[in-house]
Amino acid sequence: MSEAPHVYKAMIEVMKELGQAGLAKDKRNKDQGFFFRGVEPLMNALTPLLVKHNLLVIPRFQTLEHVERLSKGGGYLSDVYVQGYFDFISAVDGSMHTAACFGQGMDSADKATNKAMSGAFKYCSFFAFCVPTKGVIDDGDDDHPEPEGKDKEDPPLAERKAPKRDARGPEDHDRRSAEPSEPPPEGAPTSKPKPTKVKLTPLPDGEEDQPLNWRVENSWPLLLSDVVSAQDETTLKMAFGTAYKWAKALPNENIGRNLLANVQEKYDSKKKEMGL
Repeated sequence: MSEAPHVYKAMIEVMKELGQAGLAKDKRNKDQGFFFRGVEPLMNALTPLLVKHNLLVIPRFQTLEHVERLSKGGGYLSDVYVQGYFDFISAVDGSMHTAACFGQGMDSADKATNKAMSGAFKYCSFFAFCVPTKGVIDDGDDDHPEPEGKDKEDPPLAERKAPKRDARGPEDHDRRSAEPSEPPPEGAPTSKPKPTKVKLTPLPDGEEDQPLNWRVENSWPLLLSDVVSAQDETTLKMAFGTAYKWAKALPNENIGRNLLANVQEKYDSKKKEMGL
């Protein structure tokens, strides 16, 4: 069986190290309120790993479309679409793998093409190296320290100290445990009631990455329906609390305020209907 080209070995090593730390979505879109990962943090994390594992990335771009669009303010925006080709080349044996990715950029000045190229590179890197938003790979070669306050080995049985006894002595403990408790009143349940299992409707995957309008149109009806369809007080309170926190966290205060009033009205109406 022939040995794999070095380019693939280098890429898997880069993927392994990126997977240990991940790259969080720490940037926020001011207009639409969603979080994203920028190209600068990606390059800061990726460059030393490429050098370490003797891997080059050579980009090539092809313009697919360039149009002028009218902005909300009455001006013009340049909208550019590109297709990027990225050659991953090993500096050890010259082996190469080419990946392709599209990019789009929109700008009112001269940055549309730059944005399109950056977007193509960013997502090609995310996909090629499967960059997670948090560390998901545990390197078995790393040392894992024991939790503080815990000995690595239990002491021998002969060295273990017996637990301290209460000053009252074992007789008092035995007498106290033997004393019967007061009988429960008639009609009272003999066992503790089982806690109610609350199941709320899950929000769509990737919901927090979507624009604000999409979230309101697709996620809010699910949160509101849990409040309206609640069958008991526990479920009602849980559904109301989930919807309230979701609306409170929206970046647009006016929209959030309207949704909060909406869910409060539904909650009060449901409480009245249930006789609470």
